[in-house]
Amino acid sequence: FGIACAEFSQDGTVLVSVSGDGVVEFWRVDTGQCLRTLEGFFGAVNSAVFSPDGRSLLTASSDHLARMWDVQSGRCSRVFAGHVDSVWCASFSPDGAFVLTGSWDRTAKLWKAATGDCVRTMR
Repeated sequence: FGIACAEFSQDGTVLVSVSGDGVVEFWRVDTGQCLRTLEGFFGAVNSAVFSPDGRSLLTASSDHLARMWDVQSGRCSRVFAGHVDSVWCASFSPDGAFVLTGSWDRTAKLWKAATGDCVRTMR
């Protein structure tokens, strides 16, 4: 499976890559060393983005979910569930208070990052 998305951390020292086989990996830019692999996906991971403060990673996947991960521990800290098809993209608001997801179900959803509550669905 190929790499679907790759993103730099805010400080440029780490990058994250995601792939169609459900693998998310953190890499040191200066050495190419794999630092961590995230687990818990049931299908392809389509995109990933770091939070504005760099402490969280947001992933979008074909299992109809977006997930927020603690970068330091590698643990999933929040699941955004509500789409009925693959989630292809996800992003944070500039202040990190909200998450926006886009899905093949033809909806975009706005979520509170702190709680995972969906506050709006756009069709």
